Amino acid sequence: DMARFVDTYPEYRKMQGNVSKHVTMVTEMSKLVDKRKLML
Repeated sequence: DMARFVDTYPEYRKMQGNVSKHVTMVTEMSKLVDKRKLML
């Protein structure tokens, strides 16, 4: 199990980075939408 985890760890790290980026982007977009009242 540990060997398999070590093999897939770089892929996991890459996915984690992508998730963080997307969450940050969506959060910023949500703030802009609220600020400009675009979803009325």
